[in-house]
Amino acid sequence: MQLLVSAGFALVVCLSAATQARAELPPAGEDGVVFMGDEHPMMARAFARAKAGLDEFLTLAQSPGKNHTGFALKVGLDTGEGTEYVWIVDFKSDKSGKFSGIINNDVEMTKKWKLGDEYSFHRDDIVDWIYFDRETRKMYGNYTLCALLSGEPAAEAERVKAEYKLDCDF
Repeated sequence: MQLLVSAGFALVVCLSAATQARAELPPAGEDGVVFMGDEHPMMARAFARAKAGLDEFLTLAQSPGKNHTGFALKVGLDTGEGTEYVWIVDFKSDKSGKFSGIINNDVEMTKKWKLGDEYSFHRDDIVDWIYFDRETRKMYGNYTLCALLSGEPAAEAERVKAEYKLDCDF
């Protein structure tokens, strides 16, 4: 795993020879860019875990509880040389199952899209999801973060998991 410093915000980027995957850490004062191949076994497990819970997440997102907030989907942007994964907020789907929403990350690997752009995608493009419970201060989903934490020092990984009450048992 490589660590590159990125001033001002925490950003996690997963890379492989063919694709690039990206996930933003919730703000917690960490700075840096972390690289992990999206073909890594933990990342593949994270994608599978997120897809297994996607129906339940989408149902909850349509009628969230009073303390649920921060609903987002993670999808890949084709950069021409690979894929950069970003969070999509304010998402909706039409009758055909096509989704659209707003890119909620600074896009690093292509100039084709940027933070705040509307982006359309299909259900099969979704690789992760996230939401927060304000009352319990728990983060749900964000399995790609769990995969990335598997490559971090144990103490740091446990600190982040505890701070956001992440369920990384998959």
